[in-house]
Amino acid sequence: MVGILFWIVLKPKGQLDDWAGPWTMEHSSPVFQYSIRFEPQGHDLKFQMEAYSGTHSGSIEGTAKLQNPNQAVWREEHQDQKPPFISEVVFNKEGEKITVSAKNTEYYGGAGIHFDEGVYLRGLAKDDPYPLVSHNLLTREEEDQVRDLTKDDYPLVVTCLQLARVDEVRDKDFHGKVVDGFVRGAAPDMNARITIEKNGAITVGVTDCEKKQIRIHTTRSDGETPTPFNSWETAKFPVIYIKAPAR
Repeated sequence: MVGILFWIVLKPKGQLDDWAGPWTMEHSSPVFQYSIRFEPQGHDLKFQMEAYSGTHSGSIEGTAKLQNPNQAVWREEHQDQKPPFISEVVFNKEGEKITVSAKNTEYYGGAGIHFDEGVYLRGLAKDDPYPLVSHNLLTREEEDQVRDLTKDDYPLVVTCLQLARVDEVRDKDFHGKVVDGFVRGAAPDMNARITIEKNGAITVGVTDCEKKQIRIHTTRSDGETPTPFNSWETAKFPVIYIKAPAR
């Protein structure tokens, strides 16, 4: 009987320890990160979720009940609200990954903060060598070219493409890809735009709110910006054009 009781006491602790520590959402960036930290507390899991997306942030703290070795659930009642409601977060662990489903958690975050998005990986955030590829904005070859063209501005370009879209444009003045983006809550102070023309020419513009400059890098032989930049916001700061050296 003693051996059986000893096994019952130890087994939950081993399961809890397997959750312990930090977990970070994959594809995190300097302006977008969701993280969870778990700490065993008795037979439960004390946790803290932190989130930021651009200038918006949120957090949830509480104690999750272990339902089985790979699932923990947290609920909080809001009886003082009208109408009353219950917030819930369900953590599902599969090996070194955690997925989250959430209900009624808007209360805990600003605009654009969604606690049930993405996959969390064990450990702190790791640098992504191809963040624009991971976000389905560029191919690896294109990202290498953008990195080579923009040099010291490359990290700022990546940051300013936190929220971005890709368009294939085909009109009389421009044929090619246009990537346009900004930092949530910080446009037009932190914008970026990339054009990749069918002939291979690349133009990258980025707004640097710290230096109060807009810098536009281009490989175009004429040094001019293509027509998709005609609608870009350039009124706030002076524009500096940087032409790539001839090869």
